[in-house]
Amino acid sequence: MKKITGIMACDPDGVIALNNKLPWHYPQEIEFYRQSIANHCVILGYKTFIEMTAEFTEHHYTVVFTSKPQQSRQQNVHYVSGLEEFKKLRLPADKKCFMIGGAQLAKYFLQHNLLDDFILTIINNRYAGDTFFPLELITNWPRKLLQQNADFAIYHYFNPTSESHSQVDGI
Repeated sequence: MKKITGIMACDPDGVIALNNKLPWHYPQEIEFYRQSIANHCVILGYKTFIEMTAEFTEHHYTVVFTSKPQQSRQQNVHYVSGLEEFKKLRLPADKKCFMIGGAQLAKYFLQHNLLDDFILTIINNRYAGDTFFPLELITNWPRKLLQQNADFAIYHYFNPTSESHSQVDGI
């Protein structure tokens, strides 16, 4: 299967959202995220997908996990109902693949060892939230600091059971 990198942000307690929205606003972190996934393949859950703008899907090959059968009206948006259907997709060879969330999909991909690595921004401040990243699932992964400032630190975690983790150097 093609290499897949997770990419998300959370606070120290794993908070990623409050009422389906980021509870923080750090333009430098958002720019890092946008530049990392720009024009690549993104894999996301339906709840996360409906929060995205139409412009977002124009610039990405998009795979949406959903339990509801969907017919895509957009050429670059593909709906899948599960892992078997996902594995049958021909993901673009010339693009990197990023699993961008939400929480349920991140947990699913981590529990099923579907990610080779993970770019995780840890926001320094704590926020109220109702949606959480499963930090316990990557606690033992080796990591490398990519970027740090007063507001957040961006880490590149490497899946120790992935065949390609030793070959990864940066994103």
